[in-house]
Amino acid sequence: MTAHDLALKCATAEVSAPEVSSQAISNIETGRRDKEGRRRRSLTVDELMSLAVALEVSPVDLLVPAELDDDAPYSITPGLEMTARQARDWIGGVGFLPSAGPAEMARALQEMPRSRQSLVATRWLQQTNKALAEERRGQGAGWDGDD
Repeated sequence: MTAHDLALKCATAEVSAPEVSSQAISNIETGRRDKEGRRRRSLTVDELMSLAVALEVSPVDLLVPAELDDDAPYSITPGLEMTARQARDWIGGVGFLPSAGPAEMARALQEMPRSRQSLVATRWLQQTNKALAEERRGQGAGWDGDD
């Protein structure tokens, strides 16, 4: 799809974002220049959502490339790296930052809508069980987590 085609899709009634023009898309792809002339690849949340609708993909797939393996490292910020799966889960609202401890996770679960609590708790248990199985395999305990 060309930048022009994508801009046309953004201008449709469903997306209703004519400001996401082919020039704006080009700027996002190549990097907008800031006041000091450095290239920045930033975009607004509105642009992100409009592009996701126009491309018919989840916004998380624009943030963490879908082709990136789950275990591949991914930088959320210059100082925070996690796996692509952890990043997708956190961005999607079903995961936690790696630094979150049990108290932070419990508080976050209490504060989120009930419709997400079960999914988040299930995902957290899956990740915890996987980590425990990997730790036990590393210690030669012979347990693979499937028992």
